[in-house]
Amino acid sequence: MYENLDFSDRTKSFPEVFILSTQRSGTHLLLSCLNKHSKIHGRGEIFEKFKRGGIIEDNIPDKINIGILMYVHFDIYNRLGGDLKNHKIIHLLRDPLAVALSRLQREADKKKMGSIFKPHYHKDSPDERKLATSSERGIVDTIKADKLAMEIESTQKKYINQLKNIPHLEIHYEELVPDNKGIEQLSPQISELLLNYLDLKNDVQSLFTTYIKTGIRYTD
Repeated sequence: MYENLDFSDRTKSFPEVFILSTQRSGTHLLLSCLNKHSKIHGRGEIFEKFKRGGIIEDNIPDKINIGILMYVHFDIYNRLGGDLKNHKIIHLLRDPLAVALSRLQREADKKKMGSIFKPHYHKDSPDERKLATSSERGIVDTIKADKLAMEIESTQKKYINQLKNIPHLEIHYEELVPDNKGIEQLSPQISELLLNYLDLKNDVQSLFTTYIKTGIRYTD
C-alpha cells in the first residue's frame, strides 16, 4: 500500500511532540486543549494526511509542534525513519471497553445517519447532545465490543512495554474527562503536569478546550 508514497527523509518535519494513542481515546480533545496555548502548534494526525497525499507539512518555527501518532500509523512512522527517542511522547490511554464501544457506536451511527453524520469535535448544543444519545442511535453488539476491547488492550500493552525505556508522559482519558462529563478546561493539576513536561513550567495559564468529550453528534 506504500509503493506510491515518497519515503525520502522527512524526519526533520516530524513534530517535536507526539500524542501516541489509538482512535477514540481523546487524542483530538487533548490536542485541542494544548493548541490553546500561545506557544504550541497542534498539527493533527500528520500520518493520516501523509497516507492520503504523501506529504508531511513543516513545523512552525518558534512553536512547540505537537502531532498525533496513532498506533495504526506506526508502520508509516517507522518507514520514514522515525525514532520515539527523538520526541517527547504523551501516551494517552483510555479504558479499552470504552474505546471499543465508542468505535462500534460511531460505525453504527455513521451507517444509520449516512451523510449527515459527523464526529463532534467541538462544543455542541444541549439539543444536539440529546439527539446524539437518543434511542435512534444504532445498537452495538456487546459480544463484538468485548472482543474488540481485548484487542485494544493488547495493543495498548504492546506500546506501554515499548515505552518502558523511553522517557514519556502517560495520561489517561479518564483524568481529562472525569466521569466522561463535558469540560470547559483541564484541571489545574493536569494542566501543570502537561506544561511542565513541555518545558513551559513558568507559564501557568490554564489549558482550555472547546470540546465536550469524545463522541458523536448529528448535523443537518
